[in-house]
Amino acid sequence: MTTDRKQTLLNLAAAVLLTACGESTPVSDQPRPVRVAEARSADLLKQAVFNATIKAERETPVAFQVGGRLVVRGVREGSRVESGTALFELDQSDFALEVGRLQAERIVAQAELKTATADLQRIQQLLQQQFVSPTDLDRAENRVQAAQGRAGAVDAALALAQRQLTYTRLSAPFSGQINHIGVEEGQMIAAGEPLAILYGDQLEVVFQLPVQYAEQVKVGGLLDVSIWNCRQCATTATVSEIGSATRENVGTLVVRGVLADSHPHLRVGMSGRVRLTLGLPSGGVVIPQQALVSWKDRPAVWVVDAGGNRAVPQIVEPGEAIDDQVVIRNGLTTGTRVVTAGQHVLSVEQPIRLLD
Repeated sequence: MTTDRKQTLLNLAAAVLLTACGESTPVSDQPRPVRVAEARSADLLKQAVFNATIKAERETPVAFQVGGRLVVRGVREGSRVESGTALFELDQSDFALEVGRLQAERIVAQAELKTATADLQRIQQLLQQQFVSPTDLDRAENRVQAAQGRAGAVDAALALAQRQLTYTRLSAPFSGQINHIGVEEGQMIAAGEPLAILYGDQLEVVFQLPVQYAEQVKVGGLLDVSIWNCRQCATTATVSEIGSATRENVGTLVVRGVLADSHPHLRVGMSGRVRLTLGLPSGGVVIPQQALVSWKDRPAVWVVDAGGNRAVPQIVEPGEAIDDQVVIRNGLTTGTRVVTAGQHVLSVEQPIRLLD
């Protein structure tokens, strides 16, 4: 065995003996690279901003309940209409002819019913005088029932035809603005085919709220709303509805708020932002959540000294966690630098090197 190999074995044996006896390894003099962040005022977390879209509180596709040829388009794209305003009209000729035919048929059916009823009354009198048999009475009653059935069927068909005639005129069900008109006069229209979309006058703002903010938003609460490229459109909204999380929006809630006023430049489909004031307690600082570690079974952070050469553990009192940030209620002040990466392998008095 060579002298070098003997020396190596002796060194290993010594290290094992020192470990067994409880001796600790000296702290390395090599600086440990770490990343740091400054503690900021927790008041910065009292507001959260979310992307939002302007929508109409009421909107509906405009469509006929019957099909036919469009003869009147009474509105233009973007027109403002009042409830009951005529929007579109179909050719009524076929519907009017059907109403006329059924009206004539109703006259015949009513006459047949009147005749059958008179015959029944006459036979009832003759039966009392025994001039006719009970079989004749049965036949008369059956004729009356058949005439009543025909008259009822004609009345129902006439009522339907009259309703369908009224369906050829399409009016606004509520006041608002007409958009997305996709038809022209002379075009054949199918029943139920959307011709346009009617947006109600009352506008609302809609946005996705992460579930961690759910306790901060209540129905009836106020929201600050700003619109991209429209400073004068800034307004407020009152929360009207807080939806539930869906498969499509896992981890978020759909929130709707009714706008306090509608600026003339506001339009459905505009994008903007909603600023939410959070109900957090005053005071404290905020740091990245990854800075938190456990020191002697208590929450702590590694605080960098003024020279940026060493870090020491500092016991802290964490508060609310918002996104990737956490509020520290006690133990830190604004501007204090804390280690956010590399702190789990730090030792007390070990030199550090700050990474950019």
